[in-house]
Amino acid sequence: MIVDQDNFTTSAMPIRFYVDNTFHQPPAISIVQPSNGDKVSGVISLRAIASDSDGTVKTVQFQINGGAAIPAAFVTDSWIAQWDSAAFNAPVAISATATDDKNAQTTTSIQVTLQVSVSFRKIISR
Repeated sequence: MIVDQDNFTTSAMPIRFYVDNTFHQPPAISIVQPSNGDKVSGVISLRAIASDSDGTVKTVQFQINGGAAIPAAFVTDSWIAQWDSAAFNAPVAISATATDDKNAQTTTSIQVTLQVSVSFRKIISR
């Protein structure tokens, strides 16, 4: 009961609050193809496995040296994308980012070396 300075009274319904303080787990992700330290060339498959213990993984994206995102497609049990390594040289950092249904993200990365094939032709002169 509530009483004001003029002795008027009223009653109020209780107000209940619900506080959800459950911690949300971010997704887990691992790059499985190529492996860290591999030598690669040409068009290669990028493959990652991602999971979320308290929800679902919405998207996985790869990045090469921090460049534009390469979206991956979910196929069977992993996330797959294609990457043409021809435009790159030197060691390359490949990262993969998983985003879950609550927009939490986890990123992992590896480094690969580009394998350049060189062919020589024998020139015979007379």
